[in-house]
Amino acid sequence: MAAASAIAALLLLVPVVASRAPGREGEPKPAAEEPRNPPRWGITHTQYSAEFGDEAAVDDARELLAGETLVQNQHIMGWGAMNPEPSPGVHDFAALDARMEIVRATGGHPVITLCCAPDWMKGGEPGSTDWDLIEVAVAPEHFDDFAELAATVARRYPEVRDFIVWNEFKGFWNDSENRWDYEGYTEMYNRVYDTLKAVDPDIRVGGPYLSMEAWSHQDTTQHSDVAGEWGVLDKRVVEAFDYWLAHKHGADFVVVDGSMTTRDQGLVTDEFTATEYFADISRWVKSRTDLPLWWAEWYVESQIGTEQWTDTGGLFGRWPMDRTASPPPSPAGTPAPTGTPPADPPPTGTPPVGAGEPAAAASGWEDGGFPGYEDGIVPSAPPPTVPAPTPQHPASLPPAPAPPEWRAGDHGVPVSLDERRRTAVQAVAMMEMVRGGVDVSLYWNPQTTGGPCPGCLWSPTDQPGGGQVMPMLDVLQGFARAFPAGTPLHEVRVSGGIGGEVAMLAQRHQVVLVNTSDRQAVVRIGDVTVTLQPYEVRGQNICGQQPDACPPLAAPAPSPTAAATPSSLTAPGTAPSPPPAVPVPSRRDQDGEEG
Repeated sequence: MAAASAIAALLLLVPVVASRAPGREGEPKPAAEEPRNPPRWGITHTQYSAEFGDEAAVDDARELLAGETLVQNQHIMGWGAMNPEPSPGVHDFAALDARMEIVRATGGHPVITLCCAPDWMKGGEPGSTDWDLIEVAVAPEHFDDFAELAATVARRYPEVRDFIVWNEFKGFWNDSENRWDYEGYTEMYNRVYDTLKAVDPDIRVGGPYLSMEAWSHQDTTQHSDVAGEWGVLDKRVVEAFDYWLAHKHGADFVVVDGSMTTRDQGLVTDEFTATEYFADISRWVKSRTDLPLWWAEWYVESQIGTEQWTDTGGLFGRWPMDRTASPPPSPAGTPAPTGTPPADPPPTGTPPVGAGEPAAAASGWEDGGFPGYEDGIVPSAPPPTVPAPTPQHPASLPPAPAPPEWRAGDHGVPVSLDERRRTAVQAVAMMEMVRGGVDVSLYWNPQTTGGPCPGCLWSPTDQPGGGQVMPMLDVLQGFARAFPAGTPLHEVRVSGGIGGEVAMLAQRHQVVLVNTSDRQAVVRIGDVTVTLQPYEVRGQNICGQQPDACPPLAAPAPSPTAAATPSSLTAPGTAPSPPPAVPVPSRRDQDGEEG
């Protein structure tokens, strides 16, 4: 992902208006003053969240989560929620109520994913819950029952305006034809869509939550025409997506997810180049529909194997998945569930075992350390002074002021170099989502208990001293303040630098810089020289101070990564700008503004 200099995209702040207040069940819902669009950036709560453990740690985690308005998504069953309807007409919303209380208490924009389904809707016995069957699809004869459950949920939580139907086509697989059962999913989706719109026409409904699975260029059996250096999109995904688009009764947004690693070979290029997957897939989706695009999950880890996975560069390791946690105790009189609720990210759109495909699993990366850094720990610079979060502004007001400056993981808490590298890759992936015109991006928060918590937003709350900010939360909140949907992009003109490759994304005030190497990098933008530690991620308000170095983007936007080198900053065939700034050429054709 080397280039000779850097033009990268910057953005501007846009509004998010307050949502209606929640009403009680059975009472009329208060009228909303204005519809509220979701923020661009958010999280999905999983098996563990800011709700149990050491009281002080839980309070600290909630305070962190409240630091910026993010989308907060919760499933109705699994991933922290118990069976909402263990028997027909008998509801248990205690766990879901607790999760929605977290969303309210921390000022999140609530979203509910309508997955998964009670056992009796998929062939099980009423009153029983077998968590090993969590990924089984709803039986067609119970599509209406599932739609009615969705309506019950919508009436119970009237503050929720956005609903995602199902998760990754779970269980909807046609074994005989070795493809997705897109007819079955679309029929269920339409029942849910119609029922929710009958509850309230202003409810927004999205699908198909289909995993954009890719293969390496070597495996040609399931290739589509959608390809990049990261691999080739599975043609069965294209077929399923197009069928849903053609046969849905309606939709307010479109939902996808996926990993930048291929199913057969893991990473087929370097980790930072592979993040182009998110921009390429986003542009492909937007070429097929005008609906807002949501990424419900996105991963930079491999999805290969169940115990150990490999990649082309040998850069990563694996954190074993923890599936030993027991579900919370059942309410009195309720049969105890069997099996184990999902604890970590579920398989990303993988057909069931036996469908001719390998099972998949997502986990984390292994701390390894680098020469010159004791135990892989990067010395932390003094934390910058961070102003209070910039509020989001209605569109009728003047452009938002400069967002606060920030630095990921710079809070006096030691952060391993591997965690910084993971965060750097994730930050560049988020840059690619901006370039691809993504409207909402939800980070699957892999919170766990005890021990290391790679990729988590805060340290585990089950022990004293937990609930401390981790680098990825800094990145999410930094992007939320600087890069909400619709923010205009600006160029970044680099006039010099030494060492490493620096990825950049800019709006009219702030540039986000990511050192994508394991060595220090120095880059000069206008009259400002920035020194970045290995894999450092930083938001700095250079562009507001150096407007000539960050002009509005009038030409197609380039890749955000450029080599910071002291000379030869212009690629062959590109006319240089007036010295000392030299814009870098685009690696691919891109739009000058977000989609």
